Formats: sequence, structure tokens, C-alpha cells
Amino acid sequence: MLQFVRQARRYFPYEQDYANLIFNRFSPTADPNRNRGERYNCALALYLGRKRYTGQVIMLTDDMKAHRGLINWYESRFQITKTWTSLKLLLHIYLVMFPKWPYNRAELALRQVNPYLAGTQVEMTNRLREYRRYLEQLHIMLKALPSVKKMR
Repeated sequence: MLQFVRQARRYFPYEQDYANLIFNRFSPTADPNRNRGERYNCALALYLGRKRYTGQVIMLTDDMKAHRGLINWYESRFQITKTWTSLKLLLHIYLVMFPKWPYNRAELALRQVNPYLAGTQVEMTNRLREYRRYLEQLHIMLKALPSVKKMR
């Protein structure tokens, strides 16, 4: 990620200005060496929003510690980002790919990805149960709706 950040600086020339202003002056943890990837993503999201390239940026992270700290602080001040975990992304993919992606394969993907998220065994079990319930509810709703044709 950090190598990508260094290469992307030519596309985002104001990264240091945004990072210094937002995080070094206002963030709860002003240490510039912590959460460097998340700092860059937040600064880039604000820059893209201000330039009106986008209205919303989805950040994908399974680092719950960074999410509870820096990213949560940032999202409470700037409503331009929304953070998803890998499990939320899988639910979105199921929504978009239905009925091409079978329910049992989506459930298997949830089971395989869940252990990579941090947490105790109890937390992992509860999280998997919760997301399997979400997947089941999504599946029931999608089956009840009429099929839609792809728009181009």
C-alpha cells in the first residue's frame, strides 16, 4: 500500500498539505507514522470530494483498530467516506451478482474471509452468525423481487 502511495503522489500533489492540515493539527493521534495508509486515503477522499470528482468514497479495511480510531474520527467530521469490511463487500457483491453467484458460494466466502478479521473466537463466531443472517435476509428479498435487466 505504501509503495502505491509513493507512486500515486504525482496524481495527488497536495497530499502532504491535506495530511498536515487535517491530521497533524486536528486528529486525536498526531503521530504521522501511525495509520499512514488510512491517513493517505482520508486525505485523498477529501481532495476528490473538494474537486467534485466524486461525492462518496468507499474505503475497504479490516483493520478495526484503525477504524475505531482515525477513520471513525475522520468520518464523523467529513461525510465523504464510508468504510466497509470485507464481509460487507461480499454482501454487496452478492447483491450485484444475484442470481449468478449462488447463495451457498456466497456463504462459503463469508466463512472463509471471517477468520482474517481480528477478534477472539467468540467475536468471530458472532460476526459470522450476524453476516450469515444478513446474507439470508438479502437472499430472501432478492428471490421475492422480479428479475431486472442490466442497464447499459
